[in-house]
Amino acid sequence: MALRADRAPRTAGTVVGRTGRHPDPSTVGGGGHTAAALEITGLTIRVSAITPVAGLDLRIPAGGRLALLGASGSGKSLTAAAVAGCLPAGAGTGGSVRVGGIEVLDRPTARRPAGARVGLVVQDSATALNPMVTVGRQVRQPLVRRGRSRAAATGELSGLLAAVGIEDPARILASHPGALSGGQRQRVCLALALACEVGLLVADEPTTALDVVTQAAVLDLLRDRTGGTAGPALLFITHDIAVAAALCDEIAVMDAGVVVEQGPAGEILGAPAHPVTRRLIGSARDIERDLLAAVAAAMPAAGRA
Repeated sequence: MALRADRAPRTAGTVVGRTGRHPDPSTVGGGGHTAAALEITGLTIRVSAITPVAGLDLRIPAGGRLALLGASGSGKSLTAAAVAGCLPAGAGTGGSVRVGGIEVLDRPTARRPAGARVGLVVQDSATALNPMVTVGRQVRQPLVRRGRSRAAATGELSGLLAAVGIEDPARILASHPGALSGGQRQRVCLALALACEVGLLVADEPTTALDVVTQAAVLDLLRDRTGGTAGPALLFITHDIAVAAALCDEIAVMDAGVVVEQGPAGEILGAPAHPVTRRLIGSARDIERDLLAAVAAAMPAAGRA
């Protein structure tokens, strides 16, 4: 996936400046503070004697798509867990996390009002689904809770599964998760998150365990089903800057528990201001160059075969 520096941002302006400071909320994304799909202020997370997240500020307007980028250990997955309401037991927190204008920090999903719940897609789809319950029964639950009949929910789910690239929805709905491939399970998880009809979707490294072809398909689905006026906002957690730039309009770079740089994807790729960002981009371009060199070296050998 080639790195590009010519993408134009979808949103009206930078959500958080390149220095990492918040602008006046009333001037961001054409709305005020409560218009944000996600507003994080001074988030601190402590696990045992370690503070992996140390005063994080982040904002995503309604319909925005933001990639939170960082190396392993930077605190990005714990940030996603705080937003989704699934921090590990015993974690200490400080600051504020507001979803749809509602404070949710330290409130598990089940205790949140409907307007403050998020859809979550995780890296390991096998752990996200109950292996003892059929896919259909699991994915129907959010629809039935909102008043659909079982038959109506099944019909709606068949259409949703088809929309995320499942070719045989009836068979998938009748199957247990263990009978599905990793790519199929990930698409089911995406369908489940979308079925919740939330204003914010959190995707935590959702393509890392997938092959390249399936990864591209899942990214296309996320691009098609999030953002804009109709889809939910997206917080996309990744360590891969090429994937971040291909999917999201804004990139926030995290290091040592804080955001060190944020801006439109094109600006971040074209003129990275922080040393951490420059290292991430340099590493991605080195990998891309080595891959192209390997392909070029293999082509003559293939021609001689």
